[in-house]
Amino acid sequence: MQLNLYVAIIGIMLIYLHTGFRPSKYMFAMMSMVATGGATLGDIMPILRERERRCALDRESQRKRNAKKRAEKMKQQTS
Repeated sequence: MQLNLYVAIIGIMLIYLHTGFRPSKYMFAMMSMVATGGATLGDIMPILRERERRCALDRESQRKRNAKKRAEKMKQQTS
């Protein structure tokens, strides 16, 4: 069991180095499945990529909303 943990951690760190995305609990759970033989890396990589793509879209959307709110707040303060 401990070996599975180390395999999952090493896998997550390698993915982080490759993608630049911060590791998540979801990524750890998926890599644990690979380490225990429940899935292959080829099976989970498309899932992880799609999840990271959606997270990136959410971050960008949140950044735009925050910028819009700041602009409205500044506009109200100057009025």
